[in-house]
Amino acid sequence: MALDTKRVLKPFKKLGKSLKKLPKQPRPEQVHEMRTSSRKVEATVAALGLESTGNGRRLLGEVARVRKPAGKVRDMDVLTAFASTLDVDGERECAVELLEYLGARRYRRARKLRTSVSKYGPGLRRRLRRQSAKIDKLMRKAAKAKADGRNGAADAAALALHLSHELRQPARLDRNTLHPYRLKVKELRNILQLAGDGAEQQFIKELGKVKDVIGEWHDWGELLAIADQALDHDGGCKLIGEIKKIHQQKYDEALTITNRMRNEYLGVRGGRGKPGAEADKPVLIAVSAIAA
Repeated sequence: MALDTKRVLKPFKKLGKSLKKLPKQPRPEQVHEMRTSSRKVEATVAALGLESTGNGRRLLGEVARVRKPAGKVRDMDVLTAFASTLDVDGERECAVELLEYLGARRYRRARKLRTSVSKYGPGLRRRLRRQSAKIDKLMRKAAKAKADGRNGAADAAALALHLSHELRQPARLDRNTLHPYRLKVKELRNILQLAGDGAEQQFIKELGKVKDVIGEWHDWGELLAIADQALDHDGGCKLIGEIKKIHQQKYDEALTITNRMRNEYLGVRGGRGKPGAEADKPVLIAVSAIAA
């Protein structure tokens, strides 16, 4: 199973649709779809080796102009959902104050997102269509000729293999390296998903778990920083204490699940990788699903 053309082109279509229909105050699911589609478009362009082409380079620049503000709105949606779960005796007023602070920040960021979409959306939609047509043409041509030329499979497989090796580093993960590690996990997962049903689904599933647990730990850290800023206390707020407790629990969970994935799929055991070892079988299966 080589690259799935429909799966490759799907985020381009979804992002274009999101740009066209985004309201002034978008719902959380609309923002999430825009951000996710943007990330997948970026991963696809990189995986197919198109980031150095004129249109590919300009496309990535324009995608970033809407992805970044969308990410800031999405952050507020996630943090609001977390804050709404907090239930600490005697701290109801603090909880309400925190939610109001998050809501106000979300409103301002949504307005900035809408401004960016209004300014860059029309041109970005045209560029998305142009890049989609180019990718479709290249993949059809290569498939018809059964050539190993630029259908993107070789480039995507090479990048996936490179990322799988990079995920063996650093030898030991900590608070400073865990979130940057997540970004590489997301990139590898997005690339492997391009192969559709031919991909090694269990490995992709484990990468998804790692992405989610690290992201949740990081988001609770962001909520803690905002609570410290928004709530005017002298160190005696039990609500902030509860957030700190949850943040630590999420860190422990993220570290455990990530190290387990590295152990089972990447050969990293006890903080030490196998010197010179090849990728484990699940990794090779996942990569070969792209290159086949």
